[in-house]
Formats: sequence, structure tokens, C-alpha cells
Amino acid sequence: MIAQAALRACAALALLAAIAACAPRAEPGPSTSAAVRTPELPPSLETSRLLDLVNEARAGARRCGVAAFPPAPPVAWSEALALAAERHSLAMASEGFLDHVSPSGDTVGERIAAAGYRARAWGETIAGGYVDPGETVAGFLASPSHCAVLMSADFSALGAALVEDDASVYLSYWTLVLAAPR
Repeated sequence: MIAQAALRACAALALLAAIAACAPRAEPGPSTSAAVRTPELPPSLETSRLLDLVNEARAGARRCGVAAFPPAPPVAWSEALALAAERHSLAMASEGFLDHVSPSGDTVGERIAAAGYRARAWGETIAGGYVDPGETVAGFLASPSHCAVLMSADFSALGAALVEDDASVYLSYWTLVLAAPR
């Protein structure tokens, strides 16, 4: 029980420590992330549930820290964004980091471009130690910066991936990528 509580505390701290990246970028360069399989069509049960929960959160007005957000339109599933998310979750699990920038310097904009999505705006949220989509979205909504990314009306598409690895630090890694096409 103590080990589980410690792991949850570490996961919560990791979630709060991770910053949300949300900035447009012109023509990002190539990604150096390892190539991975294309995510399944349709989304997995976990990512489908997560998409539903994000859209439920966006359907109502919400405070993210001191910022107030009106309801936002729902986001649609994007296979390209899911591929970018999966590549990042795999990299975090295999390389032992929890950050928006990989040790090799890959950024969310570069990962999105490498997956074939042409974005005018994007944001990313990451979490380590969560498996359940409900707990994951609740954790994001409790963090002002992550909540702001989820609630941004600038985004119309979402891709997400959960990677579990028993040999990794956090055991599980979520990446959510939200974007708007050019």
C-alpha cells in the first residue's frame, strides 16, 4: 500500500511538473524520434474514452487556475496526431524521461510535422504513472497549464497515446496532442 501511494504521489508530482507546450511554429524540421507503427483505427478503448472525457470537459465553462474558459467546441480524433503522441510516449518510456522535449531535442511541433500533420497551432499534455483515462483527464484539469491546453478553442483535433512499460520509471506514459490544421 505504501509503495502504491508513493508511486501515485510521484505520478502526481510528475504531472504537475510537466509543462504544457502551446505555440505555433512555422515549418518544423524533421523528427529524430524512432519510427513506430501507425496507431490502430479506430482509437483504442483507452484513447477513445480519453477523447470522450476531453470533449465532456470542453463542453462546459471551466476555470483553469485564475483563467476562465468558456465552453469550447469538441475536438475530433486525428490519426496523425495520435502517431505523434505515440512516438513521444514510446520515447519517454524507453529513454526514461518525462518532458515535452526529448533528450535528442525533438519538440511537439517537429513530432506533429514528422507524422504528416500541418498545424497552425498546437499544444501537448503529458503524464506519467496514470493508466485510467478518467484519472488522467482529472489530473490534467487540476493543473492550470494542462487545463488551459485542453480547454483552448484554438484546437479542433486530438491524438493521444498510452504506452505502458514495466521496466520504465513511471510504468505508463500518456501523451495528448491537440492541434488545428493550417
